[in-house]
Amino acid sequence: MAFKVKAKQKGYYGYRIRKPGEVFHIERQSEFGSWMTAVGWTPPRVKPSEVDPDATGDAKLLGFKGSKPKYVEGDIEIDLTEALQRACDEKGLSVAEWNALAEKERRAYTGTAVKLLIEEELAAREDDEGDESDGEDDDEGDEDDDT
Repeated sequence: MAFKVKAKQKGYYGYRIRKPGEVFHIERQSEFGSWMTAVGWTPPRVKPSEVDPDATGDAKLLGFKGSKPKYVEGDIEIDLTEALQRACDEKGLSVAEWNALAEKERRAYTGTAVKLLIEEELAAREDDEGDESDGEDDDEGDEDDDT
């Protein structure tokens, strides 16, 4: 069964960018996004148990089905919590707004965040290697001056 929705703002669904005011159908209720308005049906709500504060008083960011505790590329490890926080920050969302997103959206945004974090780590390593090679050249010059 398809669910009729209307875009409140620009969004991405079904391999297309949807414009504000555009009416279209989603395949499952779980695909309902915060940028959509339900037409003729009531969208699912995030269960209160999923956003209850933990012992520190902070609400937890929800992941998605199949999410891993760590994402690994080569010798780079990205923690899921770090990726979720980065994705939430990149989108400028509160924890409640993040948790209200459709699982499909959280998955896509988290994937993008993981890629960004890996790229940043690789760039930082390249910078460190460049700094080390500059230092080695200086040391070699010092040795030549001593002889």
